[in-house]
Amino acid sequence: MKNVAFIGVGNMAGAMVTGLSQGVSEISITLFDIDRPKAEAKAKEAKANLAENLQEACTNKDAVILAVKPVHMTALLKEITPFIKQDQLVITVAAGILLEKYQAALPQAHIIRAMPNTSARVLAGVSGLMAGTTATQADKTLTETIFNSFGISLWLEEKDIDALIAVSGSGPAYYYYFTECIAQAGIKLGLNPETAAKLARGTAIGAGKMLEANSESPETLRIQVTSPNGTTAQAIESFEKSLPQAVLAAMTACAKRSKEMSK
Repeated sequence: MKNVAFIGVGNMAGAMVTGLSQGVSEISITLFDIDRPKAEAKAKEAKANLAENLQEACTNKDAVILAVKPVHMTALLKEITPFIKQDQLVITVAAGILLEKYQAALPQAHIIRAMPNTSARVLAGVSGLMAGTTATQADKTLTETIFNSFGISLWLEEKDIDALIAVSGSGPAYYYYFTECIAQAGIKLGLNPETAAKLARGTAIGAGKMLEANSESPETLRIQVTSPNGTTAQAIESFEKSLPQAVLAAMTACAKRSKEMSK
């Protein structure tokens, strides 16, 4: 049994805790948040333990996951420094803070930086993992166990973090927004709002399941449903005039903001 603590139980950590509690039985979860009612509610839902303070959250843990907002991270690192033991694994899921900052603040720890997304809540998360200079293979294995319990994970270099955030970190919001746009277009084409929303949502879910169930590329799946000179072909032709450029512009803006935050 491995003992893992979460410091901070916001939206991202909450999604991870929900997924982890469902996906791995051999991990004991402990939660700490200054918002006690929030931590209590999540602990009850996930059958997790509650820590009374930061020292309890950090003590005798195989991994401590830092999940507070970036603006609060500097203060948190100062507070937990006395409680982090030599060679203890510390995983951060905060955006915009480089590994070097954690390694400077917690030189005794083994640091891994992770960037999951909120689909962890439904065991379909995508997480990018970046190892600090002292992280061991055992640290990486435990980290993979944690993050693979609620989806998939891949290791990459920290220099690629901005692109990762643009693709998968922020990515779920793009699909939600596109689904919103489809529903709104359906309304303008004459559907009532409830019908348009159900059709758009159901189509998004079905397409996602097709991507999951098939080994074919998205391009191949698209071609399979696009008959020459048919209705879908007309829609795709219209998309091709502006959608690729719009997607690139949006993701470039996302990556730029990520880079700004890290500075």
